[in-house]
Amino acid sequence: MKYLIKNLLKEIREIPFKFRSILEISKIHKIRAKFHNIMYKSKLNYNEDFKFYSFEPMPKKEFLDEYYKTAFLKIRPSQAEENNLRDTDYLHFELIQKNILSEFKNKKCKILNFGSGHGGVSLLLRSNNHIIYNFEYQTPKKNIFNTDYYFINDFDQIDKDTKFDIIYSSHVLEHLSDIFELLKQFKECSHENTFYFFEVPNGFNQKRVNPPHTYYFTKSFFEKIFSNKKEKKYISYINKNGKIFNTEAEVDDIKSSIITITNNQLI
Repeated sequence: MKYLIKNLLKEIREIPFKFRSILEISKIHKIRAKFHNIMYKSKLNYNEDFKFYSFEPMPKKEFLDEYYKTAFLKIRPSQAEENNLRDTDYLHFELIQKNILSEFKNKKCKILNFGSGHGGVSLLLRSNNHIIYNFEYQTPKKNIFNTDYYFINDFDQIDKDTKFDIIYSSHVLEHLSDIFELLKQFKECSHENTFYFFEVPNGFNQKRVNPPHTYYFTKSFFEKIFSNKKEKKYISYINKNGKIFNTEAEVDDIKSSIITITNNQLI
């Protein structure tokens, strides 16, 4: 009985904090709705040359920066709050080990995780003695690793002499205001044998805008942005719950995603 009363009092004391949390989340959702309503006014534009859909007009970078800082990231856990691992993290880590790290043998790789989020893949790669740069709006209050584990939020924070062995990005490229400007930045901090690992939602035959996604990519897009050198490794496929498809036409589920792994150079 004493134990029951003690825990009941604890729950009662926490009610104001839980209530405040509900109010804060409700406020954030209202802010998100305001941004989304503006995005819904855009139309879909199809880029015939590079085979992707995008917003027209495209929101400015400042608009998206404000959205992610004031709304989106206020709900999504950061590395500082979570630091846990998900099934997708292990899947990607295995793909990186099999298709990328095996090419580098025992080299200590320098890796950029663009849009690192909760940081699952970063944690796994750093635990395997690689050097990690986490590119994200949020910076954790406490860093798990004392060395070779960095947090940045601007490409200007990367030394001009730094060239990454691996550039990784999972479900981030679809949130941008200018995909080609980002690819230019990637190219500047890569070398001739840099590996790229991209995962995005499958945007094949997109029918409508879906905020906050501003881009909807197809498998063909990734085939076009990389040079076609046959001696280089290139893998691109559609993933749906672990099942692999060769073309978008085989998949009628919008929850599928495109995974591209290559050390072809960006055009």
